Amino acid sequence: MPFRGDPDVEAVHDFFRSERQYAGDTLWTFGTSLKSAYVNTFEFLNQAPIVQLWRDGNGVVQAISRIGLAAGEWFYLAAPGYRRAELIREIIDQADSSLELLSGLPSWRTVNYQSDSTGTKRLEDCGYRADGYDQVYMTRSLGTAIAPIPVPTGTSLRSLDPDDPAQVFERGDAQTDAFLDGQSYADVSSWMTRTMRHQLA
Repeated sequence: MPFRGDPDVEAVHDFFRSERQYAGDTLWTFGTSLKSAYVNTFEFLNQAPIVQLWRDGNGVVQAISRIGLAAGEWFYLAAPGYRRAELIREIIDQADSSLELLSGLPSWRTVNYQSDSTGTKRLEDCGYRADGYDQVYMTRSLGTAIAPIPVPTGTSLRSLDPDDPAQVFERGDAQTDAFLDGQSYADVSSWMTRTMRHQLA
């Protein structure tokens, strides 16, 4: 079923809680974390994606796909207990049908972990072929304590007040500046500010 916005926010947020996924999913494919995947469900860089939810008999979200028509890319995640062949095939077919009907593009892409041979095989069975590496993810064990990080002299740390528009804009602007390497980013910074409430959820 389509993502309806506010009525589905809590269910979607619950789906993306890291404790519902195994360790290999804490870095997902259409963002650098499950949290960014949740944020991008609402809007990704000023483009509203097509988001579909798959629920179980109790109404709990067990799989989500996000289709970006302009970018020609789509991504999905299913909860560990629901990664069945028939469900994944349905998710892939729905994405392909949507992009074929609405994007006007000759081809589109998705990504999959190299270690997920089953997921790769299912994509290949539907006509997808690997065309390179997207990103390299690195992880650190939390089995041992992380040493405190020294705070530079003259720097103070404080919690962000989500009800203070000036602080929210400053936070969004800083994040945008950190990743765009001096490029023009007015639209991206505006998007970052608008989605901040979901980042803080």
